Amino acid sequence: MSQLDPKALKKERKSAGFTQTELARRSGVAYSTLTKLEQGQIPSPSVTAVHNLADALHCTAADLLTLPKLKIALSDSIKFVYFDVGGVLVHWLPSVQAYAERINRPYDQVLKLFYEYLGPTCRGEMDFEEFQLLCMLKLKLDPSGAGREAALQSWVDDMRPILPTHTFIAAMSRSYPIGLLTNIGKGAYSEYIERKLVPSLKYKAVVQSCDLGVTKPDSAIYDIATQAARAQPGDILFIDDSKVNVAAAQSFGWQAEWFDEYDPQASIKRIVARHFTA
Repeated sequence: MSQLDPKALKKERKSAGFTQTELARRSGVAYSTLTKLEQGQIPSPSVTAVHNLADALHCTAADLLTLPKLKIALSDSIKFVYFDVGGVLVHWLPSVQAYAERINRPYDQVLKLFYEYLGPTCRGEMDFEEFQLLCMLKLKLDPSGAGREAALQSWVDDMRPILPTHTFIAAMSRSYPIGLLTNIGKGAYSEYIERKLVPSLKYKAVVQSCDLGVTKPDSAIYDIATQAARAQPGDILFIDDSKVNVAAAQSFGWQAEWFDEYDPQASIKRIVARHFTA
């Protein structure tokens, strides 16, 4: 499990020029809790507390944590590893929840609308602002003033990195060529990298659906990704949070594993046991 690094927290606080009282106020973390965190008396605080502290300090949650090191044994049957982004490296559903709260609409209604326009957005047929404007029309939001500002606020602001997977992909990158295969809208990937939602690593291939006009689980995208990896289909391992996408990859001849974003540690443990244990 990931644990808070008290020295890192104190260092980031001092670098920001905050007293403990000021950081407590800015983060919403109780002063008594903050002092205990810096003294190492609470090694595993809540995910919310860690992210609130990171936001207040303008750093990433990973900067405040001690992440476990993974032991990866080499596998003769794997020559390339592809990771999905949303649901594997990034929690994106919290952004939908936050959006629904900002515009004062039911979460289920907003989520349904999100999925309705997800395909065209990920195929590059519309950019994200166009997508948000369509949502405003469907949800009958005032297209001017504060309503428009709230509706057009970046959804990425409320996304969170899945830190165990960041550790996992970094460990994999030391032994294998790695890549990303993602259904994603225009411009999102560069923003993910900038905000450290996706780790900045040497990816041999980054296959984005918006660049190709085709999305998972269409077999065409697996064909393109196979060529980009310069590997045989059977030598590629793919990790995705969609069972439909996993099944499509397996039908194409890839090795593929389903990833549970709500239990990343167990997912990583299962994947390592199946493919990377000596």
